[in-house]
Amino acid sequence: MSADETLLTEWTYAAAFSPGLLWGVGVLAAIGIVLLAVAEARLSRAGIVALIALPRLIVVAAVLWMLVGLSIRTETRTAHRAAVAVMTDVSASMSVRDPVSEDFPDAREMRWAVASIDPAIRVQLSALDGATACAALAERTLARVAGVRPDTEQLSDGADELERAAALIVASAEQLDRFLDRSGSGDEAALRQQAATIRRVLRDEVAERIRTLQREAPHAHNDADAPRRERLNEARQATADVSERLAHVAEAWTAHAAHHLSPTVMDSWRTAAEQRRFELLEAWTNDRAGGWLAGLERRADLHHYQFAGSAWHFAGGAWPAADEPSAPLGPENAGADFEHDDPARLVTDLAAPFRQLAADASAKPIGATVLLTDGAHNSGPDPVTTAADLQLGPLFIVPIGRTEPDRDVVVHHARAPATVFENDVVIVEAMLDAYDLVGRALTVDLHCDDVLIESRTIVPDAEMFVARLRFEHTADSPGHRRYTVAAQPLPDERVQDNNEARLDVEVMERQLHVLLVDRLPRWEFRFLSNLFKRDPRVEAEVALLDEPRAPVGWIASGLPETVSQWEAFRVVILGDVDPHELNADRQEALAAYVRQGGTLVVIAGSASMPTAYQGQPFERLLPVQRCTAPAFSDEYQLFLTRVGLETPVTQLEADEDANRRLWREQITVHELSPWACPRPAAHVLIACGAASAVAPGADAPALLSWHHYGRGRVVYLAAPVTYQLRQRFGDQYHHRFWGQLLRWAVARRLAGGAETVQVRTDKNQYAHDEPVRVSVQLADLDRQPVRSAEVSVEATQDGRSVGRVVLHEDGTEGGRYVGVFDALPVGTVALTAQGPQVAALLAGEGVDTPAQARVQIEPALHKELRRTQCDLALLTRLADATGGLVVPPTALEGLIAHLELDADVAVTYATQPAWNRGWMLWLIIGCLSVEWITRKLAGLA
Repeated sequence: MSADETLLTEWTYAAAFSPGLLWGVGVLAAIGIVLLAVAEARLSRAGIVALIALPRLIVVAAVLWMLVGLSIRTETRTAHRAAVAVMTDVSASMSVRDPVSEDFPDAREMRWAVASIDPAIRVQLSALDGATACAALAERTLARVAGVRPDTEQLSDGADELERAAALIVASAEQLDRFLDRSGSGDEAALRQQAATIRRVLRDEVAERIRTLQREAPHAHNDADAPRRERLNEARQATADVSERLAHVAEAWTAHAAHHLSPTVMDSWRTAAEQRRFELLEAWTNDRAGGWLAGLERRADLHHYQFAGSAWHFAGGAWPAADEPSAPLGPENAGADFEHDDPARLVTDLAAPFRQLAADASAKPIGATVLLTDGAHNSGPDPVTTAADLQLGPLFIVPIGRTEPDRDVVVHHARAPATVFENDVVIVEAMLDAYDLVGRALTVDLHCDDVLIESRTIVPDAEMFVARLRFEHTADSPGHRRYTVAAQPLPDERVQDNNEARLDVEVMERQLHVLLVDRLPRWEFRFLSNLFKRDPRVEAEVALLDEPRAPVGWIASGLPETVSQWEAFRVVILGDVDPHELNADRQEALAAYVRQGGTLVVIAGSASMPTAYQGQPFERLLPVQRCTAPAFSDEYQLFLTRVGLETPVTQLEADEDANRRLWREQITVHELSPWACPRPAAHVLIACGAASAVAPGADAPALLSWHHYGRGRVVYLAAPVTYQLRQRFGDQYHHRFWGQLLRWAVARRLAGGAETVQVRTDKNQYAHDEPVRVSVQLADLDRQPVRSAEVSVEATQDGRSVGRVVLHEDGTEGGRYVGVFDALPVGTVALTAQGPQVAALLAGEGVDTPAQARVQIEPALHKELRRTQCDLALLTRLADATGGLVVPPTALEGLIAHLELDADVAVTYATQPAWNRGWMLWLIIGCLSVEWITRKLAGLA
């Protein structure tokens, strides 16, 4: 922060004796010395009187000088210039091009493009807007004075505020003088007459009321507050009325000027108005020849900030220009490629620059803050609360961007179960956002494989309308189904590419054959057994190995021993089974069953599972390993991971926060199996943390995890606790969880190709910039893995190729080939396995259709770009909370010029004694030596 210093030096008297006393002593001493010298001279020569008296007089004078104690005091005045922070929004929404009016520019367009229209219009519009802003700020100042409580603080304490309000009123009148310097005719002349009337009111009425209050301020007392407070409120109301009248005149004059632009100027305006927001802002702030920024730089030290998801500071440099993004990021191309953009710019945290400013300004307060933004706050804490708590001074906000939403219909967040059973009801849900379509009928259709299933009519009743859509359709036959939720486009809709969402659902055969085995009837076993008995879609064989009665069915002679016996079940659920029952041979057969596409669910137990299988073949099946760290001393808290939130298994509630709370509050885990630490290739759906934790640690144990094993899956539950989902809710969540788990677990076996060639992906839906991991499993008709094959996957969309990846063999699993697509286009993409071995396997199986999987690539509708209009309501609340204003860009020049940005003067004093010099001692010694030598030479005693 720059500073100017001035020095003032003066002498000060600091003696313990009065000056009169010292003068008297000095005179008497001098007379005595002279008389003594004359007397001594009579005994010697007369010429030595001066040589004897003069050294003695000098010594006396030196002693008296020291007794006087004179000092030199230096006063240093250091003037620090005021500090002003200017914050610029550089988030992705600032790259939007706002639509331009068809005929004449509106008020917003006029103010942002005024520099390219006509200098005279710029001067007049700046004068009108500056006068309006000064009057509005004066009203805010008077409101603060009127808000003083009489029982805690006297009104006289607002004298400085009254002086500031009076100065702002004078400034408002002066701005009107600038506007009235030019003449006009017709409607413009009438507007100028209104402005002249307002100027007279400002000077003769409003200013006089404030001056009266200023004269009363020194004599104000608490017992006289009521009448004075009434006069203060009257002055405030008069100022507010004038500010409102000025705003009306400014809007009317802007509209008049817009309708009288010449064709050449109109072309210039349209070229300027079609720029993106950051380009408008950059051109406006870089105008150093004049305007608000040039005047501000002459009066204060500027602190430049840019912000988006975070804020950063430019110390003392030139104005930072916004970077040119790789593509326009408006809603018309919301799916544009963000790969080359900083991810931090895809969100806006309006509180971030306030926190950064508070950290930077701890040593020196900020006089004022100018915020240039569209107000699209969508991340971080509430900026209104943050700004008010940090007390950073008044905030002057310049909004950019249109406040009206673009006319648009968006269908998003579509969801449906990835798999259902035959004759199940498929529930398709989606969200619909409608902007600027109040009273317009919208038709929303549900299609299944291009067949219209249902149509609905929705009539929005708000400018920003949000509706939750829910469709139901019975899946009457097995196979792959494509559901599409589509809003029929409107002729005047701005963007039509975001009107539909597509979903893929796999319909399975009616019944699922499940084996459920445990050693003892634990609660988990009991509730699962009863659940499967009531579910007609599940044919379950249930057995307790320690039951005295012999089990029936397969378990009558013990657990399955061969792969074919295990394959009689689609899903095998093993509880706390002892290795004596599940011996090594059965473990090897079970492993082969999973490797060939079976599904195994393991529920940990305290007796055997899986601790007793350490070092045995069964251990290789598990997605977890034994934890080396000790368990928590208290109960565990459950955390849904990001994978868990995206996997249908754990989605028990549609709302993400409600789903998190359900798992955290409904299930209590007091004891977790020591086998709970996930392997590197495992997918953790639910992690565990200490009861006091706010998030799981990096090495947190897993309650629910899974991994691929060959062509199948192994799901592991580290504690038998899911039965607690029945508490308070009955079957609702317990049935939903296990139904979703079973359907999800076997879905990969049904989809993605033939028996010999299976194409798989991690999930069915991906974000636009998310890598798509694809795998192909090859096995011959004897179910033996095919190794060392040449395999590739081609991605196609609408019959054309959009990508191709050569797969490499996964060394940990025979017959499995993996690869990654880094970027696929938005929409539905088919992934087809290719290669000579693939063609041979399909031909040998007699399959004439390609082996493929389908994925849905969702557009990158980041929340930063879902609503790109300026949030004027939020910005107004932000200004109100800090005592500032929301002003147009043309108002800043007049407003900034009259802000109180006085330098902060620091005064320091330094005092240095003038009597304690080293030469004073040598002077005394020298004089005494001269006097002694003279006396000796003269023969005196």
